[in-house]
Amino acid sequence: LPAFCSWARDLPNAYAATVKELAGAFQVRHDLRPAIGQALQRMYLQVRRVLKSTGHSELLGPGEPLGTPNGTPAEDDDDEYGAPQASPGHGGEEDELHGAAPAWYGEAEALSAHAALSSFSKNWLVLLFKVFLEQEPNERGPTAATISAVASATDAATMGQLFRAIMNKFIKIGTDAAAAVPPADMITDGGSNPTARRCAFLELALATSPGLGDGGLSALLKAAQPGLSDKEPAVQKKAYKVVARVCDTR
Repeated sequence: LPAFCSWARDLPNAYAATVKELAGAFQVRHDLRPAIGQALQRMYLQVRRVLKSTGHSELLGPGEPLGTPNGTPAEDDDDEYGAPQASPGHGGEEDELHGAAPAWYGEAEALSAHAALSSFSKNWLVLLFKVFLEQEPNERGPTAATISAVASATDAATMGQLFRAIMNKFIKIGTDAAAAVPPADMITDGGSNPTARRCAFLELALATSPGLGDGGLSALLKAAQPGLSDKEPAVQKKAYKVVARVCDTR
């Protein structure tokens, strides 16, 4: 599947005709998730690469120079969440992007493909967030990589809305844990205890960082700072990871 999606001439029409089936399969077929996730990464990152190289500065992350092929999210080297899974011939940035764009694939093709992808980006991110939080920590690496790829080419308004929802839940998890009586609407996604949930939502927020502007990254950094001195080592580890990643992008 990833190979068929790579620099596909018919991506706009084919994607529109199959995206709902792909999303349905991703949700219920665990065995198909790696292939579908890699296909999404290729489509989004290839389109982003071409649009950046042709001057579309709206896709740039904070401090990212225009016209460079970068756009692949940093790999998750956190052992707790597992390393990103790579298939043969799909290991590095060039492999993930399936090499340089063909001579016939230019700005017009990329704009058409980006429009098709964007029409379902929010739906994909909502589904990917759900799957991420349902997975065991050591299974989340590939899903986080797919979230980062989709986020990197999703419009700022959509990313801002989704990021705020994640941050609100992250804050509420801490509030719920400190309450004398557990609230009726306590958030239970992401783990069996408040520490696991805080780690999961902080990691999820970090996965969206390629699609955040300066304001979003500042909010992410602010949310992580209290965790630097948290009594729970797992929370400290996630907080330091966020700080390191944000600093690396600036």
